[in-house]
Amino acid sequence: MNWSLGTLPLFGMLHRALALTVLLFVCESCGWLHSTAPSIRVWDGCFAARELDLVRAACAQRGHSFTSVYDRRPEDGPCRGGRTIIEAALNSLLDELDDDSRFVEFWYRDQWKPIDPHRDVDEALCRRIRLGPDGYGHQRCPHWGHVLYLDVASCVRAPTCIFDEDVGDALPRNDGKAPRPSTLYSVPATSNRLLRFDGAALHSVPYPTLAYLGDEQPVDEGRRAVLLFNTWDEPPLLPSADDEPARNAIEAFASLGNPLPRWCLPRDQWRDNPVASVSAPDAHESTLLSLPLLGDMCRRGCEPESIALRAPSRATRAALLSDREVHAIPLSCDFGAAESAEAAKPLETDNIFIHELEPMFFESE
Repeated sequence: MNWSLGTLPLFGMLHRALALTVLLFVCESCGWLHSTAPSIRVWDGCFAARELDLVRAACAQRGHSFTSVYDRRPEDGPCRGGRTIIEAALNSLLDELDDDSRFVEFWYRDQWKPIDPHRDVDEALCRRIRLGPDGYGHQRCPHWGHVLYLDVASCVRAPTCIFDEDVGDALPRNDGKAPRPSTLYSVPATSNRLLRFDGAALHSVPYPTLAYLGDEQPVDEGRRAVLLFNTWDEPPLLPSADDEPARNAIEAFASLGNPLPRWCLPRDQWRDNPVASVSAPDAHESTLLSLPLLGDMCRRGCEPESIALRAPSRATRAALLSDREVHAIPLSCDFGAAESAEAAKPLETDNIFIHELEPMFFESE
């Protein structure tokens, strides 16, 4: 294995998370580590009305301007419940989920827009570590991904789509091959709902609702405000977990006086949502979904810019338009012969290349 970084010593320059990721990549390549296929859970009614309103207001004050990383257990101090309303609320949710991950990456979005299928990754690391001669970015993923739906207009049908890949595949594979999803979970966006999914899972937001079915008709432009957060055992390279929250966020939290003993409701009061499974389609009833993947080749981790999938037409339409019910839709990959042959070729990863980040690289999506 060759390591390339100009004339500079490699490990003297690497952040701890970068060095750890290189080690994990070697272990994955040797088959010593294996990640299970993604799964999802969906709960409703996680917050009482007052606490939900406080979180909404804190997110609105923050806006979609940046991504933050929150250290729940600083090395030089005891476990803390959060310095801001958002941190306290997320910490409360994770406590109820028995998730002891040390780091939480979070950001806010109050606009419904198309988000192409992608994995959440350590964005800076993906740009720094390139695999093979073609330069696929290394896909280091969080442990769990989450969407907290804060405020969604009743007229809006703007689901989150989670793509489950074949059982037995290590996720992410980091081999340059296109993803091969076997199931699409359609999770309707509805206020006070929490979605939790495997951090390595492909996920997306269609816009308009039926865009994946080729239907580009205008849709209701209602509100869709969500707080998105990932949990990590080792933080992403950027932004730093040492960054202080905005002063106005700290002051808003302090103005509440004594901190609430629990921000979210106890987990036994959350309403668990079962997943409705859809039968595999007959050949004449299936439709072709052509889905563009997010980002350039480095970001998406593969050469193909899109994936083609077959799904049951009527069931997929009904699932995407559902107002509350979560659906699991069976998929089959629709690769041409040439593409299948290309996908079957192993990616040569004899070389790992380390790149410097471009100035002003980091921007949240």
